[in-house]
Amino acid sequence: MLITLIYGSNASSHLTETDLIDILNECRKNNKTVDVTGMLLYHDRNFIQVLEGEEDIVTELYQKISKDPRHENLLTYVKQPIDHRQFGDWEMGFVDIEQIGVENIPGYTRFIEDPEHGTKLESASYAYAFLDVFRSNIR
Repeated sequence: MLITLIYGSNASSHLTETDLIDILNECRKNNKTVDVTGMLLYHDRNFIQVLEGEEDIVTELYQKISKDPRHENLLTYVKQPIDHRQFGDWEMGFVDIEQIGVENIPGYTRFIEDPEHGTKLESASYAYAFLDVFRSNIR
């Protein structure tokens, strides 16, 4: 069964631009091997993440994430079956790192900075609603 899992967490310490890029690359590489898609947004030590995939795989991945020392205060918002994926590829959005030319990093999304970005998502989905609230609260 295909599910979506949406959670929030806090970074346990300040993350540098390099740390964020490393996390993005790690997520894209690892999740591709188990057919998990989603989006990870980061701002000011706060994460919100959407995971999509087969239930057992997403559940196992979330357990692994919950033990990652880079996260704390994990809170699951939604875990439910879905008919189809909202995210065809792994993406990550973050702010305040324009000086390194993030547009050229595979998997980077301008979802946070650009209100028009993400219109391909179904606006009625839980995933879109959570991501949009996160975006609107940091602007």
